[in-house]
Amino acid sequence: MRSRKTDKWRLIEKRGSGIGKDYKPWLKIHEFGSRGLTSRPLGWKTKRVHQLMSNLEYYTFLNLQYDPKVLDIREQYPLLPLEQTKLIAKQLDVAHPPKTRKEKTVMTTDFFITVTEPDGIISSLPKYMAIAVKPKKDLEDLRTREKLCIEEHYWRAKGIPFKVVTEQDINRIQAKNLEMMYQSFWWDEEKEYLREDIESMLKEFKCSYKETQTNLLNTLEVMEQKFNWIRGEGVSFLFYLITHRMVKVDMNKKIDIATLQVDFLE
Repeated sequence: MRSRKTDKWRLIEKRGSGIGKDYKPWLKIHEFGSRGLTSRPLGWKTKRVHQLMSNLEYYTFLNLQYDPKVLDIREQYPLLPLEQTKLIAKQLDVAHPPKTRKEKTVMTTDFFITVTEPDGIISSLPKYMAIAVKPKKDLEDLRTREKLCIEEHYWRAKGIPFKVVTEQDINRIQAKNLEMMYQSFWWDEEKEYLREDIESMLKEFKCSYKETQTNLLNTLEVMEQKFNWIRGEGVSFLFYLITHRMVKVDMNKKIDIATLQVDFLE
């Protein structure tokens, strides 16, 4: 049964405030109806549980996690104050959500992210982007376009870029790869390895990969024997390296250990 929350209570709970692990999404899965898959993954960047309302949001989130330019991800971000979006709706001559009720509610944007500068240098002022995630077929619906128009004008007034992402914009192969490897991100913590341990293992992995003439299966077997890992632990180690961008692989292809080629950062 869904928990009935009002905007008043969300404001009291300081929903929509905070950054990183302290951010509180305006909406939570158990409070809100959604279509398709809902998920609550623990964030690599934020170290908190994220509230994702659809398959497309989940795949978008996975790709944002892997993007080194993305520093923070805030989902279900409220467009406050309510009076501002009501004014925008009035100026656009469209109904503010919900369309069928006199009492209006706070709108949200699917993702509000903090990013680095294009050259990788973080400026003194944070850079932001707002992202709405919608199935392409939904964009044919007039009401959906009206609500997106309110969102766009809201963010434009704040000088923040706003974009709409559909399934055509999502790198689904990369997202599927990341989904498969996701839990390996915390492999070092689960095994209680220190940073110097990982660096030593990476050095050994690089040498073994060269000695086996880039035969990845043989390399992982060598690693398991050398570090007394159980069978299959080498794959978890490899996925850890990939998710932490400590090695490079082609993420635009489905990962297959038998054929995967690994490049090392200089």
